[in-house]
Amino acid sequence: MEILITKYLSTRSEAAYNEAYRKFIRTRRASIASDAKKMRVPFEDMQALYEDCWMGAIEDAESGVPILNFNAYIKTAIESRKCNLERDRKRPRRDYRRERLESGMPLDGEKSDESFFEFADEYNLENDVISRIQRKREQLALLSALVENSDVITKKLLQAAREIHHKGGKINAYTLGKAIGVTDKVITLRFKRLQTTFDNLGYGNIRDYLTA
Repeated sequence: MEILITKYLSTRSEAAYNEAYRKFIRTRRASIASDAKKMRVPFEDMQALYEDCWMGAIEDAESGVPILNFNAYIKTAIESRKCNLERDRKRPRRDYRRERLESGMPLDGEKSDESFFEFADEYNLENDVISRIQRKREQLALLSALVENSDVITKKLLQAAREIHHKGGKINAYTLGKAIGVTDKVITLRFKRLQTTFDNLGYGNIRDYLTA
């Protein structure tokens, strides 16, 4: 894989990128399945985690980060992401308690006090909802304008992402590829190109726009 990645970085060839990606996923499939089972998450979610680490390593190398051993670099990134995933699982209850205490809201089983009602009076639900709706509309308009002249696959990808999100599904290369009938490698490459465009224009993470 090291040779294939080096070849891609020197040529920026789509064929070299796809070949390196296929080898990465093929050689990691058993590890993905094992990690998914251990952490009790869907195989697709764990594969998406591996894909993100792979793409992160490629993007770091493209931006000039000196990477002497891609296998070790990606492995370290994967282990870090898995630790974060495990930590996030344990966080909800702690965050729930802290957020309620900080906002003056009672914990379960406790009586409410005046601080909660003062907080509620200051919060304008209608303005908040209107603001969020407006932001989503602006994101959708921007995304539509940027991909207006894109190829059919890219447009289908974006439409499928929004549909999957609104149905409560997971947005990753596997689910998108399955939805529009292309390989996950094609999806990964399209995402990479779109994110590069967004980075160059200073618009942030494209995933924020896909969930609008």
